[in-house]
Amino acid sequence: MKTLSVRIDEKEDKELDSIAKKMKTDKSNVARRAIA
Repeated sequence: MKTLSVRIDEKEDKELDSIAKKMKTDKSNVARRAIA
């Protein structure tokens, strides 16, 4: 699996964190699903 680094602002980070908690997963999984 390849690695991709992205910069996100504080608002986007909080949104990812909120979604991850609701889905009971981590932010990386949320981001991967979003770009898949």
